[in-house]
Amino acid sequence: MMESFDFSSVKVRRLAGLVFLYLLAILLGFEIFISVSGTYREEALYQVVGGSVAYLVPVLWIWRKFSKKGVTIRNYFFQTAEKHWIQWRHILLITGVLLFFALGVFILTYIPLSHYLPAYVQSILEDKLIYTQKDSAFPLIANIIDFLMGALLAPVVEELVFRGIMLKRFMIKWKVTTSVIVSSAIFGILHFDLIGAFVFGLFMSILYLKTKSLVVPTLCHVLNNSLAFGFTYIEFWITGKEELYTIAQLRSDLWLGGLFFAMTLPCIAYYLYKHWKPKEWETAFRTGEVAENANHAEDEVNQVKA
Repeated sequence: MMESFDFSSVKVRRLAGLVFLYLLAILLGFEIFISVSGTYREEALYQVVGGSVAYLVPVLWIWRKFSKKGVTIRNYFFQTAEKHWIQWRHILLITGVLLFFALGVFILTYIPLSHYLPAYVQSILEDKLIYTQKDSAFPLIANIIDFLMGALLAPVVEELVFRGIMLKRFMIKWKVTTSVIVSSAIFGILHFDLIGAFVFGLFMSILYLKTKSLVVPTLCHVLNNSLAFGFTYIEFWITGKEELYTIAQLRSDLWLGGLFFAMTLPCIAYYLYKHWKPKEWETAFRTGEVAENANHAEDEVNQVKA
């Protein structure tokens, strides 16, 4: 029997409150630690380590909750999937389109924003993906941890939380379309590129609902983040230094953002038109939900008999 989890027991408001308090505690704890210790030289290393811990704690909490119900995270990820969808060409194509779409949308949205909130935009542009001797006495360690966190750990945790838990919980309460849009919107709000991340969330939700597995969306997510790191590493390797992206350069790339957007938008629209099947997903989910409830009832009866 496929392992399952009773998502009706998950209280969304309580979960959202815990996530907010948790993130607030992490940020405040980091700032207090840096201020008290005075170790600004190693702020980069502490930042990536702290970020990794911030992702690991939710995994441990989810693992504990699942374990109480006899469900393992490993088996929850590797549930039955349609094999013809687990193909690298699909993953590469979808990831490439989403990556260039997000880049185009980022440029087109942040250019007008730079006229009203220049300090905020510049802080986003200066967000580091590579640490050097200027940032840390241990740049190699900081970069390795940062890559493992951003390219591997973050995608696994985010797919587990947003698609594996949040989306399924919303589908118990709402229709599939509403559930996908709301969970993707929350995913987008928690990223600096709201529109690109929202569309990315839509695609990952479709992959999850179509394949009935977290494997494919997680692979896409890992590849997407890995490419973002990879492009930065290649640029650093060629130039020998990390080029700071300024607001002036952002504005000069308006044509590039428009090109990426124009090239990828038709692909986005076609994919959604072809693969958006809420009625099919609704039926499959409700059928599976009934089967799961029957299995839970059977297990309870067997426990009573024992």
